[in-house]
Amino acid sequence: MRHQSTGISLHSLNNKCLYARLRVWLTIGIFAVTVVCIMLIRIRYLLVVEVTSNSMAPTILQGERLLFLKGAYSNTVPRRGDIVVLQNPLNKEELIVKRVVGLPGEFIATYRGKVCISSKPIDEPYVGGIATIGLTPMLISDGHVYLLGDNRSASEDSRDFGPVPINKLLGKLLIRISPLNRFGRVQ
Repeated sequence: MRHQSTGISLHSLNNKCLYARLRVWLTIGIFAVTVVCIMLIRIRYLLVVEVTSNSMAPTILQGERLLFLKGAYSNTVPRRGDIVVLQNPLNKEELIVKRVVGLPGEFIATYRGKVCISSKPIDEPYVGGIATIGLTPMLISDGHVYLLGDNRSASEDSRDFGPVPINKLLGKLLIRISPLNRFGRVQ
């Protein structure tokens, strides 16, 4: 049967409407599945943290939101320079963000305000020349890391609570997600 004025088959018109509705529902379904998958991935693998202090300034500022990969160190040892999140050993209610400076089995100390590993100063461009004080020389135990904030004069870190067991690290920094003008990787 054909429409009198257009000559288009009504059967063809009905099929087009059906396909259009099907495309809309398929798009909605794909979107819903995508949202659910993203939520499940975030719950299982990702952790969003809002920074509550300036202990990592100028690298990371108070109020910035960071995205961490949960369980990044379940089968591997952190690398020097990694930025990590953990539960504050001095205040279990708080998550803190710090940088890995000393690794298991290393001897850490300071000389003239510079962090030294096995008597050799390490390159730390992120501290901006601020001297590191208050670090007690020590051998870092197996399975532990030594963490410091980049803002050495305003950071509660391993100088206060000692080396941290690697299994206490909740995640490794992936990217800064806000503010948008600072979005991206963090060095």
